[in-house]
Amino acid sequence: MVTFFSNAVRTTVLCSALFSGAFTSAQTIEWQNTIGGINDDFLSIIEQTSDGRYVVGGTSSSGLTGNKTDASNGNKDYWILKLDTDGTIIWQNCIGGSLNDELSVVRETSDGGFIMGGWSISPISGEKTEAVVGAFDYWVVKVDAAGVIEWQNVIGGTGTDELRDIHQTSDGGYIIGGTSNSNISGDKTENSMGFWDYWILKISSTGVIEWQNTIGGSGTDYLYTVCPTSDGGYILGGRSDSPISGDKTEGTAGMEDYWAVKVNGSGVVVWQNTIGGSANDALQSIEESIDGGFILGGYSGSGISGEKTEALIGSFDYWVMKLNSSGLLQWQNTIGGSSTENMWSLEEIADGSIKLGGSSGSGIDGDKTEANIGSYDYWMVTLDDLGNILSQQAIGATGTDYLLSCYSTDDSGWILGGYSNSADDGHKTDTCWGGYDYWVVKLIDTACVDFTVTYDEATDTVCSIDGPVSLTPGFPAGGTYTGPGTTVSGDIFTPDISFLGPNEIIYSFYDSLTGCQSSDTSYIVVEICGGLTESETSNGLIIQPNPNRGSFTVSAGVDGRFVVYSAVGAILFEGELNQPVTVDLAPGVYFVSCQNGQQILTSRLVVDGR
Repeated sequence: MVTFFSNAVRTTVLCSALFSGAFTSAQTIEWQNTIGGINDDFLSIIEQTSDGRYVVGGTSSSGLTGNKTDASNGNKDYWILKLDTDGTIIWQNCIGGSLNDELSVVRETSDGGFIMGGWSISPISGEKTEAVVGAFDYWVVKVDAAGVIEWQNVIGGTGTDELRDIHQTSDGGYIIGGTSNSNISGDKTENSMGFWDYWILKISSTGVIEWQNTIGGSGTDYLYTVCPTSDGGYILGGRSDSPISGDKTEGTAGMEDYWAVKVNGSGVVVWQNTIGGSANDALQSIEESIDGGFILGGYSGSGISGEKTEALIGSFDYWVMKLNSSGLLQWQNTIGGSSTENMWSLEEIADGSIKLGGSSGSGIDGDKTEANIGSYDYWMVTLDDLGNILSQQAIGATGTDYLLSCYSTDDSGWILGGYSNSADDGHKTDTCWGGYDYWVVKLIDTACVDFTVTYDEATDTVCSIDGPVSLTPGFPAGGTYTGPGTTVSGDIFTPDISFLGPNEIIYSFYDSLTGCQSSDTSYIVVEICGGLTESETSNGLIIQPNPNRGSFTVSAGVDGRFVVYSAVGAILFEGELNQPVTVDLAPGVYFVSCQNGQQILTSRLVVDGR
């Protein structure tokens, strides 16, 4: 049942009357991967990246065991991985100090790297270059496209500060938000108003604090999410038990309520809304909607009371709602079974439908149409733009499977990420490595399972001095090509600005009728030919000595940085031009590239074992 609000008139509409003819779409598991070591590894977030692959982040207590190839630094470390389109690990990095470092969020940045954040109690040790200020501090880390640290910043006061969310802003900086009980000390410029407060900061592209705001009342105000909005401000969401006090202009209806706060581009409060019933209601995710309003989601233990207009189904239920641009409630829906459902992830997609993700302990009852396999299963629900259920799916095994993050993918599927201690039963095809492991599941629309795109490039090899090459047509016709850097424009490949060796060309096609999208990959190998030397072909990029055993200098007549790539285009190392470097590379052929003005310079690097 969905409840709508129109001015002062409240109307209740049965879902079955609204979506009896609505389109529903079944999803099937395309692939899955259980990732972890011998101890506990808890995934916090997964997102699709701009290259169609995936970034995964969480917290690890494991050493070099299972499929963990990076040693731990302390009791708990940040652990991020880049996964390929089929879920295989491309690279991973375990980042931390000698004690506890817990990651909340990682997001791709405009330069192809990643920004991550969480909280840390570690001193200067391992990868940590700044001392702890209080009990726990915000710890923001920026890495490049290969996961190598570029900069980091420890931000906090003398109390406890826990970072929960981070987003890149339009100016290239970042908005970060979490919870703090620190008074004026360290980086904190305002006293705490209660036991816990929202604490948001705007930092520059290199992590320097530009402004901050502590927002709260006299009780506990715990922030889980902060998102940029289309008007240049930000929307904040979390839970609150504070009465009218401090910045809080509304008291609670129960023990804890949803608390949504809209701030402008300088962090000043524009409006706020406290929404809840008589028990515990925790807002976990908030997103600006297509019409400029906001979708809110979390879990609720309240029955009909306060702003809650629907009865509690189980112990805790999903509770999702829509606010207009001024924060006024438009509709709400309570979704669940007879046990416990906890919702953590929410996304509105382009067609206006809303995807919810979390975990369920219920069998077939209430809104739940599939029985549980274990104590908790992943539970995904799709709503229409008015909050009515369109489809749902439960995925799990006989243990505990807890979904924390789910997003739509560019092929009309879903990518799911959470943690699991289940064996290889139910929907799970891999047993656990340790206590809890990351469990990543890729779903694809059943209608798209047989949707195939093919591309086999007829031009296998070209010379680096050749002119533009017309790419072979893919099937179905009318798709788009992408390649390294600026080497591909339309259906034309330009060898003289490409990398020596294999150049990956991706052909993608989107079917607007079915919503299905897929791609295929082929390669064009660029070789030195026509009697030219490497230095002539590379347009002035010089590697000395070459061949070498991993120690060399790259020069190009300018200052800047260079990149070493593998034969398939993976970034292996970045260094400074004109400076001697030593790189741990296996014997073989690699490719070095740098940019000189508008020109990309490329040359071959030979590492031998002599």
